[in-house]
Amino acid sequence: MAQEMKRLKRGTVCLDGAKLHANASRDSALSHGHIEKLEVQLKAEVQERLALAEQADRADIPGGVSLPEGIKRREDRRAVMAAAKAKIAARAAERYQREKAEYDEKRARRVSTAI
Repeated sequence: MAQEMKRLKRGTVCLDGAKLHANASRDSALSHGHIEKLEVQLKAEVQERLALAEQADRADIPGGVSLPEGIKRREDRRAVMAAAKAKIAARAAERYQREKAEYDEKRARRVSTAI
């Protein structure tokens, strides 16, 4: 998932047993279920920003608040997450088909040897 969202780069890793202090980012390690929760949260944030934009049209908002940039950033992130979910689903379907074909082949061999 992290690789699909361009948050992880693949490469060679060498291990030597050294103990290192690490701090994993919550945004880098996402599961399918967590992505769905984030999508709901981002959608709510976009709606909130749109409501702020409507209020801004009717009144002055203090400087430093960029509603269009915030909305675009959240919409872009939702699009990336949706694409990552689609790739994961496609891989799962492909793996299922491959495993099913192997299972069907194994079953056919068992049936033919039992006869």
